[in-house]
This record gives sequence, structure tokens and C-alpha cells, in this order.
Amino acid sequence: MNIEPLTASEKKKLKSLLMQRLIFLVIFITPLVYAYVIFIKNVIKDIANNHINGLTWFGIILIIVFTILLIAVLIPFYIRTFKHCLQSSKRVIDTVIQSVTVENQIGSVLPPRYIIKTEYQELDSWATAVLGQGLSPQHLKPGMTVRIHCTIDRSHDILFIERR
Repeated sequence: MNIEPLTASEKKKLKSLLMQRLIFLVIFITPLVYAYVIFIKNVIKDIANNHINGLTWFGIILIIVFTILLIAVLIPFYIRTFKHCLQSSKRVIDTVIQSVTVENQIGSVLPPRYIIKTEYQELDSWATAVLGQGLSPQHLKPGMTVRIHCTIDRSHDILFIERR
């Protein structure tokens, strides 16, 4: 496991990823937050008017669940993405692929899910973003020695994977 400086193209890819995720935030998440605020307003109005029924309780539970998801998942995700954009170095890990499993390959709208077990960690193609050119999950085979270039905090943003 080595620490190496990021190249200019890798820094550019991280900034591009941040922009893509911010655009996604504005287009998809902002309307959901707006609906969330209206939902909270209506629940508070029902409670203030003493008109509490099963739908009000459902609304309260939904607000609590959405708030927990917002705090536990969405906010840390964007903070981590912003920190990646500010990094100046990367972690390079030499590892061996132990197994490659393909799920959901036929009869679905979604792309195939590759679960790759290495000596380093398990990589899930649906949870890990591979940002650069290099080996794609379908080219990885058990026993293959690879070098994984990833962010310092070992998150799910991999810069690229290359054969060693």
C-alpha cells in the first residue's frame, strides 16, 4: 500500500465527479427536500389544529425516517465527495483477486452487478464508482494481480484499476 500524488487528470476526474453529483443534487434531491418541507408544514398544521389521525402519525414516522437517512447517508456522501476533490494524493494498493461473482445479468433493466473479492476488500460494482480508464469489472478474473488506485480514505471512489 503506497501513497502517491494525484495526477492532473485524476484531479480533473474528481472535480468532474463533484460537479456531476452536485447537478444530481440540484435536479433530483432539491425537489424532494421541498416536498419534505411541505410535508412537515402539513403535519405541524394537523397537530396545531388538533386533527391527529393515522395519516398524521404515518407522516411523523416518514419525516423521522427521511431525516435519519438525510443525516446518515446523504450529507456524509456529499461531504466525502467534496473532501476527495481537495485531496492531493491517492492510495495505491497491490492485491490479488480471489473471486468474481456476477449477479442480475439477464432479464433486468439494470446493468450486471459484479462483486469482486480481493485480499484488500470486497468491491461491489453497484456501490463503487470506478472513475478512470483501466480494467473494467467484466475483465477481472480470479487469481489476477491488480493495482487499485483509490482515494486516501478508502471510500467507494476508485480512480482506476490496472493489471500489475
